[in-house]
Amino acid sequence: MALRYLILIVLLAISPFRLFAQWTLGVSGGANLSFRTWEVHAASGKTGYKHTAGWNVAAFADRIISPALAVRLESGTRLWRNRITYTYTTRNILGNNYTVENLDDESYLVWSANCMARLTPFQNKNLYFLAGPELSYFHQGIQGYSSNKPGIYDEVVPWVWVNFDNYPIRRVYYLFNFGLGKSFKLGPHSRLLVECRYQRGPENLSKNELISGKMDALQLSVGFARVLESGKRAQ
Repeated sequence: MALRYLILIVLLAISPFRLFAQWTLGVSGGANLSFRTWEVHAASGKTGYKHTAGWNVAAFADRIISPALAVRLESGTRLWRNRITYTYTTRNILGNNYTVENLDDESYLVWSANCMARLTPFQNKNLYFLAGPELSYFHQGIQGYSSNKPGIYDEVVPWVWVNFDNYPIRRVYYLFNFGLGKSFKLGPHSRLLVECRYQRGPENLSKNELISGKMDALQLSVGFARVLESGKRAQ
């Protein structure tokens, strides 16, 4: 269903219209906070995550169909970084209870492509909504691991590259974007865009049936856009 809507929006964006229509091209970049929730089924203990900052860069094209509607095609890359904690209580060989704290620190370099509707329902035409689906591809990853076992030893695994062939996460991941932006005029054909969007991953990120994982992110970005034409109608 989502794929059908994506195809429809793309066809709508590139088809001819006898309406106010123009193209703008732009680039953007900024920071993001990613949230990877990780639940291990039938396991004792507590799993959590810590908010960790990453970055994002992208290039985009906006097809402005009317003053209230535009379609954005966007592609870029970002770094998602997550710190997962896992705490459990166990007993040593002497019969004493102790708490083990594990920390899994991971970074993912991700390529992405999306198609979003840009809606301007406000009287202030500089404010707009963004919403639409996205496909992300996990290109490369790096992982560090540490475990604190009081009274026994501390285990630390240095940063290593992740081999996705043997790693239990999906390399292609579907998300949905929705957010808010504001445009500032820099000249007759130039715009500064400030945007905040939330990216929600509804499907299970894990390929292991004993683990459920989701990837969400809050993305802040600043972009520069250039109007290519001011035509009264599309050709």
